Amino acid sequence: MKILISTDPEIPVPPALYGGAERVAYGLIKGLKKEGHEIILLANKASKAPEVDKLIGWKKELSIGFWNILINAFQLFKVIKQEKPDVVYCYSRILYLYPSWLLTRKVFFKRYGRFISPKSTALANTLIGKRIIYTANGRHMINHLPDQQKWHIIHNMVDTDLFKDDPGRIKNYLFFLGRIEHIKGTKEAIEAALAANEKLVIAGNIPPEHQSYFDQYVKPHLSNPLFKYIGPVNDEEKIKWLQGAKGMLLPLNLAVEAFPNTMIESLACGTPVIGFNISAVPEAVTNQLNGYVVKNVEEMTAAIKKLDSIDRQKVREDAIKRFSIPVITQQHISLFQKYLYK
Repeated sequence: MKILISTDPEIPVPPALYGGAERVAYGLIKGLKKEGHEIILLANKASKAPEVDKLIGWKKELSIGFWNILINAFQLFKVIKQEKPDVVYCYSRILYLYPSWLLTRKVFFKRYGRFISPKSTALANTLIGKRIIYTANGRHMINHLPDQQKWHIIHNMVDTDLFKDDPGRIKNYLFFLGRIEHIKGTKEAIEAALAANEKLVIAGNIPPEHQSYFDQYVKPHLSNPLFKYIGPVNDEEKIKWLQGAKGMLLPLNLAVEAFPNTMIESLACGTPVIGFNISAVPEAVTNQLNGYVVKNVEEMTAAIKKLDSIDRQKVREDAIKRFSIPVITQQHISLFQKYLYK
């Protein structure tokens, strides 16, 4: 198949640091290429994805603003007309698809990795009906939607050849990885580690608008030898820290937080995850197998003390079975074939 994949224009594929959708798209590109498919990528012009057959940079590198949206939307239409792909799989904004919907008869696949607006999907359904197929990375993401039969749940993937355990490394700290802000639960991770008297390494960027959160809830603890803040990390650094962690803490505070890549990256490294019972955590974490699903800081503290009972090899095996690139790639191929050849 000839497959066109589009991502939002702000972040290159693959991303150097933050960029969840771009990281997932790159994993799919690698998987599809290995299966022999031709890949066209429409993305940030700084993207460096050697697996793609053709890389096309967006004309506008912002996905907000009327003219930016309009110009990129018609660019996507022109690429479709010129390249004639069998599959158009859109990680980018749904508004980019409108000219192509109206001016072609193609079937389009739209990926959602964040909150899904019932209004925007309802409008798309009205305009093109059966020619729009949706995927979401977590089942919880579609609970509020009236048209759930149109949705296909395909979880995010992780490169299990890259993210893997190092059995020789001493596991002597807990790890938190995510933006430093309320919805990611940095404060709660600190509280749980403090109550359990365990070391906690904190990694992640501080958005300017959340500097006060860092100053209030994180910075005061950094004088305590139990806590260490290391800032943003790239993949190489992330893997090193995950390999040395006895567990990763994921106390999310936002139900619509989609499917954290950090969760399955940790599992691929054999590192158990302790997460709040929210978002996609219960879809990925099974008590006593690869971590613990908990309700609050108190339960997280208790779960920390049980981490030694989890077999890291089984954690990794489960991650390979459910979230590896070959597995998730085959789910996508089956979906594409279902709608293209029926």
